[in-house]
Amino acid sequence: MTDTSDLSALSQEAREKYERQRQEYAALCALDIPGHRRDAYLEKFMCDFDRLCGMPCFPVVAVNLAGNQLILGTRIAKLRRYDEGPLREIGEFIICISKRPSGFTFQNVTRQINGFHHPHIQISGTMCIGEKAELNAKITDGDLADVASRLWIALNTSNGSAYSNPDDWPLAADQTENQR
Repeated sequence: MTDTSDLSALSQEAREKYERQRQEYAALCALDIPGHRRDAYLEKFMCDFDRLCGMPCFPVVAVNLAGNQLILGTRIAKLRRYDEGPLREIGEFIICISKRPSGFTFQNVTRQINGFHHPHIQISGTMCIGEKAELNAKITDGDLADVASRLWIALNTSNGSAYSNPDDWPLAADQTENQR
């Protein structure tokens, strides 16, 4: 779905559930934003939720408002070693973006190689990513849709410093690169 007009084909119950998740997403994004600015951002955050639900890389989007978390289920991440050679199938992930404290973790639900979830994700689920401070600042500001998009790109990218060798991961059956 890319906008709420697509909801007309859904049942009333599904529309209500979607709207509830949308409201919870906006509330999660607005945490720690001062009251005088908060209301101005709520509509933007609800539009961001619609955009996030329209991203094919995230077939599952859930909000855990009590835990201050956005939970995303991904499609299969694939990457090339140093952007050369055949694509390697890394797996499907659960990404947890936490608002308090700001941060994100990953769990590969398909496979681990020597305990690692990804060539750039430690056994603990923490990713080695150069822009971590910038992403945490965006989380604090409520820009979770942008953070999610950037994390998807990172899952499909490899560089020279890895916890595990990308060549240890199986060849992807489909050698078409994922949309970024």
